[in-house]
Amino acid sequence: KKSYYSEFNELKQIISVVNKFKPNLIIAIGGGSVLDYAKIANVIKCSSNLKEEIKNSSYQLKTGLAKLLAIPTTAGSGAEVTANATIYINKKKYSIEGNLIKPDYFFLIPDFVNKSGNKLKASSGFDAISQSLESLISTKSNNTSITFATKSLLYSLKYFIPSLQK
Repeated sequence: KKSYYSEFNELKQIISVVNKFKPNLIIAIGGGSVLDYAKIANVIKCSSNLKEEIKNSSYQLKTGLAKLLAIPTTAGSGAEVTANATIYINKKKYSIEGNLIKPDYFFLIPDFVNKSGNKLKASSGFDAISQSLESLISTKSNNTSITFATKSLLYSLKYFIPSLQK
């Protein structure tokens, strides 16, 4: 069983490798957490006090970023197009936000979700539904986000059960 602490340590290792390697392009293929790891590793400087900096939103963003290509293998998180990423520290969710974090490119490959098992499809479907609802009630919502969230919720509810019957 993976602990929240090991996830933070994993992120710190990824940031360290990216900072040493200095790639021109990062290709992130995976679920929301994988995409968030790549997004964070691309923009944040690794420091000995990174955990506290994330908790206090006092982290430093780096310059000379790599281009980031996000390819989600699950549906629902929207991590491939958002300007924020989350990380859990001691079971508490923290967000890193800003336009620099948004991936430069993304590809949606339906077979990654369609050919997965029902457990993953159900989880992804519930994630899509919850992300839509969260966007609708967010204090940061606006007319555009409400329009997209409403469409997302309607599509998610309409196709949730049929996707599990394939």
